[in-house]
Amino acid sequence: MSEKMPWLRRATWALCGFPVLVLASYYATWGAGRLALGHWPRPSVDDPKGIEGGLMWLYDFTMGLLMVGIPVFWLALPVLALVCLYKRPEGWLDRLLEMALALAFFFVLFIFTAWDPHSVIEWFAD
Repeated sequence: MSEKMPWLRRATWALCGFPVLVLASYYATWGAGRLALGHWPRPSVDDPKGIEGGLMWLYDFTMGLLMVGIPVFWLALPVLALVCLYKRPEGWLDRLLEMALALAFFFVLFIFTAWDPHSVIEWFAD
């Protein structure tokens, strides 16, 4: 039997991928800074907005993810959960588990951001 709401599955998987994309974009911007500067960017020394280079559009992309993506993530999560609970589409329990996984990934992103082993987020926010 085919799923009646295939968009719901795609939406929950997008929620799962969002925290991974945010973390990858931080590190991609840091790597682009490395290519542009010739050394690894340092907090309080190398401003990510001031680095020249063809890949520094990654800074704007990351800022877009943070400014637009995070509110959309937190708005979509309860809305999709309510759709699952009230409409009860085929595989609704799987969708709820995927949303719980997305929430766990976001929590891991938060912990990793606080830990910041290479000072990438500190450099980005500086």
